[in-house]
Amino acid sequence: HQGFDAHPAVDRVYGSVDDAHVLVWIPTCAQRFSTEAYNMTRAHTSKLAVLDESDGTGNWAQVNGKPVGMYFKRSWVFKRNGTHLPHGDVPTNKRAGEICEGGEGAHCEHHGHRAWKNRDKPAWGHYFAPLLYAVWDNYTHGLALGRARDIRIVCTVRTHKGRQPPGSFNPENDAGTYWVNSARTRVVDHLNEIAFEKLGLDPEKDAFIGDTGGHRKVVDTGYFSMMRRAQIVVTCNPANWDGDFRLFEALSSGALVFTDELHTPAPYPLVDGVHLVVYDNDDKADLHRKLQYYLERPEEAARVAANGLAHVLRHHRAVSRVDYILRSVADKWARHPEDDNGRSPRPPLRKKPFTETGMSIRASTDHELHANAFPPDPGRPLLG
Repeated sequence: HQGFDAHPAVDRVYGSVDDAHVLVWIPTCAQRFSTEAYNMTRAHTSKLAVLDESDGTGNWAQVNGKPVGMYFKRSWVFKRNGTHLPHGDVPTNKRAGEICEGGEGAHCEHHGHRAWKNRDKPAWGHYFAPLLYAVWDNYTHGLALGRARDIRIVCTVRTHKGRQPPGSFNPENDAGTYWVNSARTRVVDHLNEIAFEKLGLDPEKDAFIGDTGGHRKVVDTGYFSMMRRAQIVVTCNPANWDGDFRLFEALSSGALVFTDELHTPAPYPLVDGVHLVVYDNDDKADLHRKLQYYLERPEEAARVAANGLAHVLRHHRAVSRVDYILRSVADKWARHPEDDNGRSPRPPLRKKPFTETGMSIRASTDHELHANAFPPDPGRPLLG
């Protein structure tokens, strides 16, 4: 709710669904929602923004066969064990291993399948857009810039293991199971060896690698305090989908953030070497050389960290994400007036088209987070 409350163009409507320009449904918060319960017509659902933050691929059945303003999906790509893979519904001539193609539904050996780009259903008026988490304003409460950071490396990702039903992808055996946090387990194992054996850091004072025990649904002061003391925070995406709270929590701490690649397109994208550092979650040597490089160059590390903090506070706060949602819905309406279905009331027309919308970024590899050449270009734009 914070983003909607903070947005200057948003006024909440508490009467009928007839009165709103845009209707919002967050399935993970209202799983029993039904259009029938609210007597919603096709004109109403054409105003509906579905904010689906659930894990894994798939969409919520309540809007099947109905037009929607826009369906926003967090779990945008298909991946297993930290590796992006082609999905089973990709035509055989588009499977991973081919040269990357432009336009919607691009696939290649590196990118794998962006699961949602091929699932538009124009006959229903369904169009999908990527959705990432954001920086909650509470994350930065009490953050003091310029304070000394006495811990060299912090990594708090959880490595507890979970199971999926038989038949799920497992690259290591034929049992039909896989470990949900296998990528994170691998990164933590690499990091323990790198920090304490290769870099010779003191586990009592130089590095913290482990779970702080905090809960993700509250602002845990111990967790944030630990990251605010860090020079470098290492995080990792979940093994089997892209995106979690941790990336933006880490960026809001003001530390230099290390993360693996993120193939979910984002408006005003983060850039490796400019806002944060991207490493390969399956390459210990890559993580080692990048950690050593920035630990040996604290001023450069601090400038990238400052760049990252400034960028997310400007473009990736909760209110920023709400703005992205609203302009994406408006952009979809402009592109597909045939799906209006008598939608009313209508917001005032905008003279210039919106930029950085879901429809405009969803097929753009430039809006994904990929590793750039290393060592980084010394002439890249950095603060300070």
